[in-house]
Amino acid sequence: MAETGDGPEGALEHQLMRVQMRVLAELAAEIGGPRSDLRAGLRRLTEVSCKLLHVARAGVWRFDEAQKSLECLDLYDAATGAHSDGAQMRASDLPAYFDALEGARAIVSDDTYSDPRLLEIVDDYLRPLGITSMIDAPIRVRGRMVGVVCHEHCGPRRLWSALEQTLAGTFADFAGIALEAHEFQLERARSRRLEDQLERARKLESLGILAGGVAHDFNNLLVGILGNAGLCLQDLPKDSPLVPLLEDIQGAANQAAELAQEMLAYSGKATFKSEPLRLDELVRELIPALERRLGPRITIVVRGPPSPSPALPVVDGDPAQLRRVVINLVQNAAEAHTGATGEIELELRAHAALPEDPSRLILGERLTPGPHLALCVRDRGHGISEDARARLFDPFFTTKVDGRGLGLAVVLGIVAGHRGAIQVDSEPGRGSALTVYLPLTDAAPRPRPPPPLPLERRPAAGLVLVADDEAIVRGVTRRILDRAGYRVLEAEDGVDAVAVFHARRGELTAVILDLTMPRLGGQEVLSQIREHDPELRVLLTSGFSREALDARLIDAPRTAFLQKPFNPSTLLSALDALRAQR
Repeated sequence: MAETGDGPEGALEHQLMRVQMRVLAELAAEIGGPRSDLRAGLRRLTEVSCKLLHVARAGVWRFDEAQKSLECLDLYDAATGAHSDGAQMRASDLPAYFDALEGARAIVSDDTYSDPRLLEIVDDYLRPLGITSMIDAPIRVRGRMVGVVCHEHCGPRRLWSALEQTLAGTFADFAGIALEAHEFQLERARSRRLEDQLERARKLESLGILAGGVAHDFNNLLVGILGNAGLCLQDLPKDSPLVPLLEDIQGAANQAAELAQEMLAYSGKATFKSEPLRLDELVRELIPALERRLGPRITIVVRGPPSPSPALPVVDGDPAQLRRVVINLVQNAAEAHTGATGEIELELRAHAALPEDPSRLILGERLTPGPHLALCVRDRGHGISEDARARLFDPFFTTKVDGRGLGLAVVLGIVAGHRGAIQVDSEPGRGSALTVYLPLTDAAPRPRPPPPLPLERRPAAGLVLVADDEAIVRGVTRRILDRAGYRVLEAEDGVDAVAVFHARRGELTAVILDLTMPRLGGQEVLSQIREHDPELRVLLTSGFSREALDARLIDAPRTAFLQKPFNPSTLLSALDALRAQR
C-alpha cells in the first residue's frame, strides 16, 4: 500500500482509508461493549484484519501470567475461512522472538527468512506455511503486555507501509479492548457472586441462630419423651398391647432427634472431625439401612469399583457428617420418584475432573484445582425446574407437601466445611444428578478400632446432683436414677447448682450438669467444682453436639459428655463409664 498523496492515486487512497475507518469503527463497537462476547469479538477482529491488511492469516495470542508462553485464542485462515485456537508458543523455545516483543510497538518483518528475530521458527513454521512477511503487534492493557496479534503474508516478500504498520497496531489495541472488556465482565460477575454470597451468609447466619436455638430446646423436650417412654417400656410386660405404641413413640422421637441434628449441622453448631477415609466403604455400609428406610419401592444401585478398591483415592472428612450427606442425597432422590417404583444410582468416580465452567459449581470457591473424588447420586424422577434450582439449597425451601427443606441445606453446609463443591444437573422429566466433589488426601485411612468391651455395671448407689434449667429434663433424669438405685438432688440453674454442691460436697458421687443454664453457665459451675473437688465425677449434657463444645472441657479427667436427647439406657451407661474412670 503506497503512502497517501495527491492526484487520482491519493483520492483512491483517501477512499480506502474511509472504508477502513468505517470498518474499524464497527469493529470497535462490536468488541468493546459491556455485553460483548470475547470469542465472537476475536473472530470478527481476525477476519477484518485479514481483509484490511490483505494477509493470509491473522491470529490473537495471549500470554500466561508469567509471560513465559503464548496461547492462541483465535487464528483465522483467509483461504479456507476456518478458525482455530489452542496452539502454544513457549519463551524457552523462542527466546529471541519473545525478547523482541517486549520492547516493540510492532515486529515488522519484510523478509521473515532472514530476520534474526524469527530464525527460531523459520524451518518449523514459516517455510512450511509459506509465510514470507509478517507484522506482529504486542497487545497492551494498562501498560502491561498481555499478548500479540500476528499478521502473516504468504507469497512474494512484502514491504509494509507506515499506514499498514499503524493499522496492525490498531488491531492490537482493539484486541486489548476486547480482553479488558472480558476481564471487566468476569470481575463484575465475581463481584455479583460475592455480593450474593454475603447476602446469603447474612440470611443463613440469622436462620442458623434460630435453627440452633430451636434444635437445642427441641432436644431438651425429647429427653422427656424418650426418657419416660423408656421407663414405661421397662415396667410393661413384653406382651402388653401398649408396648408397640411406646415403641412407635420412641421411633418418632428418634426421628425428631435426627431432625434436630440436621438443624444443628445447618446452624454451624456441629463441627467436623476430619480423618482419612474411604468413601466407597462408607457408602456401601449405608446401603442396607437406606434400603430399609426407603422400602421396596426404591431400588439403590451402586456403580464404581468394588469396595474396598485401591482405584478409589482417600478423602479427608468427618465420617458422621459424610454419612449425613449420603443419606440426605439419597432421601432427596427418593422423594423425586412419584411413581410406584424408582431407581437411585450412586456412582463413585476416582480422580474426577472438575467442570470446565466453574460457575456450575456451588460453594466451590475453596476447591483446589486437580483431581477429586466425586460422589454422584442420580434419580429418574421429574427433574428440577429453573425456579426450584435457584433455591434448591436454601434452608426450609421444599417442593414437597410434607418436606422440611433442611436436607440439601445441611448437605451444602457439610460439603462447604469439607472444602468441597456440588454440581447440579437436571432436565425436567428426565431426572436429576447431584455430584459432590471432595478433595483428596495422601494419608492412609486409620485402622478401625476394636469393638468396645462390655461395660461392667457398677452398683448404682450414691448421691447424684442433677443441674438443669428444664424441669422436664430434671424430672425424667430423677426418675431414671431413682429406678437405678441412686439418690438425687436437683438444681434449676447454675447458682443453685453451686450452692447445692457446697452444701453436700462430701456426699456427692457424681454431678449431671447441663452446659446451658441461666445466671451461671455450666462451664463456670464446672470450674468452681474442680477448684474445690478435682476428683468428683461430672457428666456434662447439652442439646448441642459434642463437636460444637470445647474439647478441653469435655475431655478432661473425671469428666464425660452426653448429648441430649438421651434415654434411660444411654444415661446409665454414660454414668457407669464415668464412674469407672481412674
